[in-house]
Amino acid sequence: MIVARVLQVVYAATPLICWGLNACLGKRRVHWALLFVIAGITGYFVLLAAVQAMELALDVELYKHDLDGDRSFSESEMTEEAKRAMNRVTNDTGRTLAPITGVPITFVWTSINFIVLGIVETIGRWLWSRLRRPKAELEKSISFPTSSVPLDTSNPYQPPIHYP
Repeated sequence: MIVARVLQVVYAATPLICWGLNACLGKRRVHWALLFVIAGITGYFVLLAAVQAMELALDVELYKHDLDGDRSFSESEMTEEAKRAMNRVTNDTGRTLAPITGVPITFVWTSINFIVLGIVETIGRWLWSRLRRPKAELEKSISFPTSSVPLDTSNPYQPPIHYP
């Protein structure tokens, strides 16, 4: 049961893990479209592994109530705990439909994560470029008005320049 829970967390974090690993590659980063496909396929297979781990855990829990070991339940073996375990195994259609519904769910989950991560990365790069801008470049960007009248430097009594 613990393995199934861990795999569920890994499934939820798969787009973030793929994005982070790609960011660690530096100059050899994978294009975001290819990374999206990789994250989607990886997430789908992790989802299927989580479903299989959950199925196995529920089967183990159910068959520990099988006293004679014939993998079938007689009236004498059907205790309240055995009935609850059997209900958990038989009443979960999500595990049965996971291979079918896993594709669109993984696509939507990966899309949401990639949109949010793309926005966060864009804002982070913009802020980082603003913080790393040299002071000299900031001073150059401040402009002072200039005169369009050429200065005559031969006249020592020239009036001061008036800015419009």
